[in-house]
Amino acid sequence: MGCFDILLNILVDMTIAAYDFDGTITKNDTFVGLAFYSKGCLYAVMAFLLYSPLIAASILKLYSNSKVKQKVFAFLFRGMSRKDFDNLCERYCESKFNGITRQTAYDDIKQRISNGEKVVIVSASLSNWVLPFARKMGVEDVLCTEAEFDGNDVLTGNFATDNCYGMEKVRRLKQKYPDRQKFKLVAYGDSSGDREMLDFADEGFNRHFQ
Repeated sequence: MGCFDILLNILVDMTIAAYDFDGTITKNDTFVGLAFYSKGCLYAVMAFLLYSPLIAASILKLYSNSKVKQKVFAFLFRGMSRKDFDNLCERYCESKFNGITRQTAYDDIKQRISNGEKVVIVSASLSNWVLPFARKMGVEDVLCTEAEFDGNDVLTGNFATDNCYGMEKVRRLKQKYPDRQKFKLVAYGDSSGDREMLDFADEGFNRHFQ
């Protein structure tokens, strides 16, 4: 441990460990997984094929990642009640948790919680299905994209917040934990959408659990 690390540990009050979700804690994309789990293979494939030109454009940075994600989400889930959607997400977690959770990431999270460190999941996925996974791991704080519900508690297909991706992850962390000088931030990610969060952290790890 270098002199800077020793000094940092003395000065800060706590350590916060921020984990991306898809590809970091899990082995694959849970939005895609939820689509196949809830709608079946044929319907899910049709949905992603329908928007494949926009998906390809977003990969090439020619179209907004957030917009295409919202369009696919609306196609799949618009019109569901909050209760039904939350129940679906709970069932998805119960069915897939053991199969898609990276044991190395889970063990790291458990160790940090045992050490008294604060753990937060920062994800572009929606909180509705991230929260059940978080609860099973003992994680209390999640910063995610949020779905919009209308006055009857029905999914509109829109997002109520900005997509929690890229700089939005940093903005959410600053909003949740504004006293930056009082904690050491350790961050884990696996994709370009995590780059800003990893750069913002005192220690940033890319694809650490893969």
